Amino acid sequence: MSHSCIHSHVGVSLVDATGKLRPCCKFKSGWNIPSIFDVDTLNGLHTKQEYTQLQTALATDVWPSPCRVCERSEETGIESRRQFTNQMFNEHDLYTAGHIQDLEISLDYTCNMMCRMCAPGASSKWGAANSVIKQFNDAGIELDTYTEYKSYQDQFYKVFSNTDLSHARHVKIEGGEPFYARHFEWFLDKLDQEVIDKSKLFLNITTNGSVYPKAELLDKLAKFNTTITFSIDAYGALASCLRWGVKWELVESNIRKWMQHANQFNLMTNITVSILNVNMMMPLINFCNSINLRMSFSELTHPEYLSMYQLPLELRKQWTNDISNFDELLLADINFEPQFNKLLNSTRILDNYQGINFADVNTEMTGIINAYIR
Repeated sequence: MSHSCIHSHVGVSLVDATGKLRPCCKFKSGWNIPSIFDVDTLNGLHTKQEYTQLQTALATDVWPSPCRVCERSEETGIESRRQFTNQMFNEHDLYTAGHIQDLEISLDYTCNMMCRMCAPGASSKWGAANSVIKQFNDAGIELDTYTEYKSYQDQFYKVFSNTDLSHARHVKIEGGEPFYARHFEWFLDKLDQEVIDKSKLFLNITTNGSVYPKAELLDKLAKFNTTITFSIDAYGALASCLRWGVKWELVESNIRKWMQHANQFNLMTNITVSILNVNMMMPLINFCNSINLRMSFSELTHPEYLSMYQLPLELRKQWTNDISNFDELLLADINFEPQFNKLLNSTRILDNYQGINFADVNTEMTGIINAYIR
């Protein structure tokens, strides 16, 4: 059986400050791939040995080890990233060999939030928390601590200035927070000038909702098939805790402003489900339904100590809510070895630094975790 994947032929995922040029965001370490610091352009990237080796492996019935996330999803009946992208490209007839077509990128890692499921490698606010990073390291809790943000920012501009994006078809811009990125408008202008058929370009901006942009930037976004995805995982006090740095009330206000542009942009939220929020989905779901904001859900699998799959399936069943995408993830037959002591250590460190106690905003889950430890 072939596991052929569009990403291995035309995809680039550039989503942490190490600059690794992965074919997709689900691709895990263990494969020798270059970084953005090793190249001057992305043109011809997929003809390099590292990528042709991956393409050959995926054409067989053996999954390459870095593709374990998609393998596990497909084994348990969850749509994998591979399946999603293959279907999208086939449905819209987007594939053109020999060109960069699918991009999931961070322009830089400037961010005003220090989210509990994030790390210094993707957030400058995390990177500035030196005492927290030290405590995590002392406790043996893994963190992506690469924080050469300026080097990344400069190299990104250099490499993408030299890269042909004329056949770009799916571009997802993440962060940090994209609306704070230094080269955000430059990159939008590059797409506007280079992409041959903008009707076939699907642009997705993933934002934490803390920024409502100026009118000139909204006009630039309106030139494309643009989706604005709000990365929010909870409602109210739990939201302010999990995505610390900006109060939920401001995020909610900005989302409501964005909803006034529902005729211009596809507006939605992607909710990352973890052990921190899996039991408290309904307030967020009710909020999204009240403003007609479309929802999608994705499961957090890294770091594993934050995964809901540490909890037994029988326990997870109580939180079903008749939303197929959520229930599918919730009820997946996936089990991770519990790491509750590591979870509680990380929670204690962040509680002390951020001044918000997780136990106060998710008392039920705190009790469940403590019960398992006892």
